[in-house]
Amino acid sequence: MVIKALCAYPCKNCEPTEKSTCTECFANLTDGLKYLQLGRCVSKCAVGRFYNKLTKHCDLCDETCLDCKDTADTCIACGRGDYLYLFKNTCRRNCDVTGFLTNSSTNECDPCNSKCKSCDKNPDKCTSCHPRKGRPLSLDATVKNWKGKFPLFYRDDCRAECPSGQAANTTVKMPVRRRGVL
Repeated sequence: MVIKALCAYPCKNCEPTEKSTCTECFANLTDGLKYLQLGRCVSKCAVGRFYNKLTKHCDLCDETCLDCKDTADTCIACGRGDYLYLFKNTCRRNCDVTGFLTNSSTNECDPCNSKCKSCDKNPDKCTSCHPRKGRPLSLDATVKNWKGKFPLFYRDDCRAECPSGQAANTTVKMPVRRRGVL
């Protein structure tokens, strides 16, 4: 049996005047050449492109994404121009988001330790703590009676209670001070 093809393999459909310029690819070929990219059937979209299920083409990613998936603006890698840092599937110029710090080795915005509201240089070096929720039951009550788990900032750390010999400063935003010393 001889099959006369209108298009060159692996095109399902092609330009009328150019048999090797595909306009559609076969979806179930064993060689996997099912994605249409710039008139060719390919096994996967090139870096900087994603398979668009609506257009059935490998379309360009957003200009800020080095690579993306599913949609043009769902970034999975950054590095175009000034947009170097990946944060929740978007590429940003920096990681100036509270609770995240810049990781220059991975080009990602890494989350701070959950105890920290903000951090610097590494996830465990807190620069601020989550605010207290509620008030202690009495002035002599321990910090454990507050609803916030780690409201006290002490030496780059957020703590549930003050270290021995220290007392919480509840009137000023400097959360820990030595007893008897201002």
